[in-house]
Amino acid sequence: MGGTNANSLIEIRKKLGNDLRWISAFHPKVYLSDLGCIICSANLSNNGVGFLGQNGLIEVGVFHEYGSSVYTQAKDWFDKCFHQALPVSDVEIDIACRTWSADRKGMPDSDGTLKGWNVILTYEEIDEKLKDDANIFLENNHSKYSIDINNVDFFQDLPESRILSGYYINVHVGSRGKIYITALRFLFSKNFETTDGKSIISYFEALKWKGLLLKNLMRKFFQKIVQLGK
Repeated sequence: MGGTNANSLIEIRKKLGNDLRWISAFHPKVYLSDLGCIICSANLSNNGVGFLGQNGLIEVGVFHEYGSSVYTQAKDWFDKCFHQALPVSDVEIDIACRTWSADRKGMPDSDGTLKGWNVILTYEEIDEKLKDDANIFLENNHSKYSIDINNVDFFQDLPESRILSGYYINVHVGSRGKIYITALRFLFSKNFETTDGKSIISYFEALKWKGLLLKNLMRKFFQKIVQLGK
């Protein structure tokens, strides 16, 4: 959602409501209408199409008439994707607002602040058997949740795991004391049976904002952690 004009999303959602949908890591460009189908490389943006003047990129695409075999296949594919997709909620609108004005390093806020973000501090590795079970569940169900399993991280028995929501900064201390910082979006939690009873695994989408690894932001993260600990 970060590459989408947040103001445009807000206006489109006013008209479409829950019919405005999204899929994580979804990047094809297929445009369908009662005139035909365009399959191309161009985003529906000024750079891709040139709404406000000459477009700034070289693009390529093909047009297929309404009712053609390719049009029918594209329509069937779109309908399948649409039913798998999630409605754009206030949470997605919020993150689009944060990232639309982001700097080139991908920071969620142009001023480097953490408004609306929570922090998760982890330092223990998950039990191997439970880790295998959590991965198997993810592999069998990722299409239902419209997520890319390559961008998913999960944690065991987080505090308040039943009421997690929104976006988080994960600060993980490795076995050798190395610190890893990752931006996360909460997906869902699930109960798993273990030899000791039950454990809750919380799944998160790992967001690709490398700017969060900058040293000047690490100081802000730890300041917030200290404040939470007081």
